[in-house]
Amino acid sequence: TDDNNCQESARVIISSLDDVPPVVFVNDVNLFLGDDGTVSLSLGQVNNGSFDNCGIASMSLSQDEFDCTHVGSNTVTLTVTDQAGNSAEETLQVMISDLIAPEMTCPEDIVVPACEAALDYPMPIVNDNCADVIDPVLTSGLPPGATFPEGLTVVSYSFTDGGNNSAICSFEVTVKPALAVEETVTHVTCNGDTDGAISVVASSGTPDYTFTWADGFSGTDVANLAAGIYNLTVTDADNCDEVLNIEVLQPDPVNFEINLLVNETEGFSNGLIDITPTGGTAPYSFKWTLNGEFFAETGDISGLAAGEYAVQIVDANNCSFQSDPIIIENLTGTEDILVDAGFEIMPNPTSGMIRITFDEPLDGEGLISVWDILGQKVLEGVELIQGTQEVPLDCTGFSNGTYFVRLDTDGGIFLRKMIVNR
Repeated sequence: TDDNNCQESARVIISSLDDVPPVVFVNDVNLFLGDDGTVSLSLGQVNNGSFDNCGIASMSLSQDEFDCTHVGSNTVTLTVTDQAGNSAEETLQVMISDLIAPEMTCPEDIVVPACEAALDYPMPIVNDNCADVIDPVLTSGLPPGATFPEGLTVVSYSFTDGGNNSAICSFEVTVKPALAVEETVTHVTCNGDTDGAISVVASSGTPDYTFTWADGFSGTDVANLAAGIYNLTVTDADNCDEVLNIEVLQPDPVNFEINLLVNETEGFSNGLIDITPTGGTAPYSFKWTLNGEFFAETGDISGLAAGEYAVQIVDANNCSFQSDPIIIENLTGTEDILVDAGFEIMPNPTSGMIRITFDEPLDGEGLISVWDILGQKVLEGVELIQGTQEVPLDCTGFSNGTYFVRLDTDGGIFLRKMIVNR
C-alpha cells in the first residue's frame, strides 16, 4: 500500500528441504527366556533417546522375537525414519539367557525280591523350556537292566540344559535277601541199604515257603532213602525259587582183593593169604575160618596148612562181607614157592594178550598156568621146553580182576600177580 492508498498484492511460495537424517541412540539389552522358551524385544527397551530435527515418523527392529536357539549374544538393528523419509540405523547386542532350571522326576523307591534283582526301571522324566533332547546322566547307582546287589542302592541322575541350568533326583532300590536253603544229608550206611535221610531249612527271602520234591515227598525232612539224587524246589512268598539236586551217597560194597596167595608145600604149613579190604568205611575187622571153624582175626594170615579158608570183613559202619571159600593146596614134590621171581609179565595190567619173559633161558622143562584169587586154576598148564625165554598167553577170555601166573620148573615154583582190566 502506498501513500495514495493504492495496493498491490503478490503470492510468494517458500519451499523448505529436510535432508538431515535422524540421530539414533540404542541400549544393549539382556533378555531372559520364559517358561515357553521365548521372549520378545520392545522398542522401548532398545531406544535410548533417538531424535530428529523435524520429528520421527517410525522406528523398527530387525528382530524382536527370540527363542532357545538364540541363547547368547544376538546383533539387532534399530532403524529410525523421520517425516522427510530420512532414516538412520544403529546396531545393538541382545543377550538372551535361560535361567529356568529343568524339572526332573525320578521313579518312586523300588523294593524287589532277589530273584528280580535284574531291574529294568523307568528313566527319570525331565521337563525343560529349552531342551529338545532329554538325556539324564547317571551319577550313582546302576543303570536300567543291571542286576542290583542285595540291600540298599541309591540311584541318582542329573540333567543340565543348554543354559547350564541343572536338576538332580534320586531314588532307592532295595533288594530283599535271597532265599537260602541249607541241607543236611545222612548218607546210606551200607551199600544197598535205605537208611539215608535229608533235612532242609529255608531262610531269608520272604516267608512262607513251599517245598516241592520231584519224588513226591512232602515237607522238609525225608527219610528211609536209598542212594541217589533227589530234586527239591523251594519257593518263597515272592515266587523266588531255589532248586537243589541233593545226592545221598553210599559206600562201595565191602569186599577184598587177594594180593598174594601161596599154597602149602610138602605139608610144612607155609601157605599165605595176603588181602586188601576194599569198599565200605575203614577201619575193618576180620574173622577167618578154616574148614568152617574160627581161625584168626588178622587181615593177612600166614603159616597156613592146606584147607578151605574164608573171611568175614566188617567195616566201621558194621557193614559186612562174607567171602567164598579160598583154597590152600598142599603142593608136594617141589621146593618152596618163590614169589615174584623168575619172570616178567608184559603188559601188566593187561586187556588180553600178554608176553611172559624169563630172566634167564629155562634150564629144563617148565609149565605155565594161571590161577584166580580164590585159588582156582583158570588156564591149564602150557608146557615149556628147555631154553625158552619168552612165551605168549591169551587172556582175552578172562574177567576183570586179579590173577596169579604160576611157573613150575625143576628149580622151583614162581608166582607173579597179573591184573586184567579192559
